[in-house]
Amino acid sequence: MNQIRYLVGYRPHERGQDALSLAVVLAESFDAALDVVFVVREHSAYAPAYPPVGREEPIVAQHARNWLAEAAASVPEGIEVATHVRYAPSVAEGLMGTADELDSALIVIGSGSAGIVRRHQLGAVASTLLHRATRPVTLVPSSYRTTGPIERIDCAVGLRPGGQSLLNEAVEAAARRDLPLRLITMVDIDRDDLPDDDPAPDPDPEQFVRGHVDELLARAVAQHGAPTSTDLVIARGGIQEAVESVPWDDASILLVGSSRLAEPRRFFLGSTAYSLLRTLSVPVVAIPTGARFDGAETDGTTETDSDTAKGGAGA
Repeated sequence: MNQIRYLVGYRPHERGQDALSLAVVLAESFDAALDVVFVVREHSAYAPAYPPVGREEPIVAQHARNWLAEAAASVPEGIEVATHVRYAPSVAEGLMGTADELDSALIVIGSGSAGIVRRHQLGAVASTLLHRATRPVTLVPSSYRTTGPIERIDCAVGLRPGGQSLLNEAVEAAARRDLPLRLITMVDIDRDDLPDDDPAPDPDPEQFVRGHVDELLARAVAQHGAPTSTDLVIARGGIQEAVESVPWDDASILLVGSSRLAEPRRFFLGSTAYSLLRTLSVPVVAIPTGARFDGAETDGTTETDSDTAKGGAGA
C-alpha cells in the first residue's frame, strides 16, 4: 500500500499553526505524508470591488510560498512534506480540488477566527467542507497544541441507522495502529432516542444501548480485527452536559459520522454533530459515509512547478 497523504489548509496565523500542529501528530501516528496548501483566492469580475486597481494574486502567491517554506521547515524530520500554492474562487473549493488532485485521505483545517480557546468555531471554510467535501475533514479547536502521538481513537456511535460504516473505520484504524478504541454514545436514554422500528426497552434502557453497540462492534471486529481494547461510554443528558461528563484526552481524536440525510460519500452535519463541535475541546474527524481516513491507497505523487518537498524518499 502506498503512503497515505493528509492535506493541511494553511494560513500564517495561529489557526493555521493549529492545523499544522495536529497534522504533524496525525502523520506521525498514522504513517502519513503531508501536503501543506495555501489557496489564493482568484479575482472575480463579480466581486464588490470591480474593476480592481491591480491584480494582487501574484503578490499573495509569492508571500504564500515564503510562508509555506517556513511551515515546511517546522515539520520534524522523517515526515514527508510537500507545499502547494493553488488558485480558486474560494479557500474551500481550492482545498477540495487539491485534495482530489493529490488523492488526500484527510483534510485538516483550524477553527474559525472567532473561536473560543479550545473550542470549535465553524467559519465559512469549515461549513462548506462539512457540506460538500467527499473526503474526511479534521477540525482542530482553537489554540490546540499537543506533542503527540495519538494514543486513543474515540468514536461517536448513535442508535440510528448508518453507524456501521463509521464504526468499521474506527475499528480498522485502531486495530491497524494498535490503539485502544473508546465508543461514546451521547443520548438521553428514553423512547425518543431509540430507533423508530424498535420498542422501548424493558426494563433497562442502558442494556438496550449496550446491546445495540455490541452488535455493531462485533460485526466490525469480525471483518477488521480487534483493537488493543474497547470501552463504551454512555453519556446522558443534553449535549453540553453529556460532553462535560466525559473525560477527554488531548492525545485522542474523535470520529463522527455523517447525518443519515447525507448523500453517498458526502458529509452532512446533523444537529447533534453540530452541537458536539461547539462544545468539544478535542480534534474531530468528520467522515462521510463510505470514506476512509486511514489506509486509503494513493499514488503518492504531486504536481506543478510550485511544489516543494522535504523529508521521506523525496529528501
